[in-house]
Amino acid sequence: MKVFTTGENFNLCPAEICDVERAKKGAMCLADGPKTGLKVEPYQPPRKIIDAVERIVASAGIGVGGVEYITDARTGRHLFYDINALSNFVADAPRILGFDPHARLVDYLERERDAS
Repeated sequence: MKVFTTGENFNLCPAEICDVERAKKGAMCLADGPKTGLKVEPYQPPRKIIDAVERIVASAGIGVGGVEYITDARTGRHLFYDINALSNFVADAPRILGFDPHARLVDYLERERDAS
């Protein structure tokens, strides 16, 4: 997913549990994000980002998880800043992302189980 920031703080985590500032404003669901200036949308990163993330997780021995990055607007450089073997899912992800990440995780775990 792509998170658009307002520049007011550096909390780039879109999961409700992470954002104390939004919680104080009473918006704990991403569906309420626009009320507090948060914009999140589905996003397919460029192939070079996917390749870099695959190298990172392979090097770390991570089979499933999340990797967050930001693009420096001044230089265009990609900075990977959060690598999670277990990532937080956002509330109402199927509506916001257009797919259910929990279902994809279960499918992956079942494939891993069946392959062993």
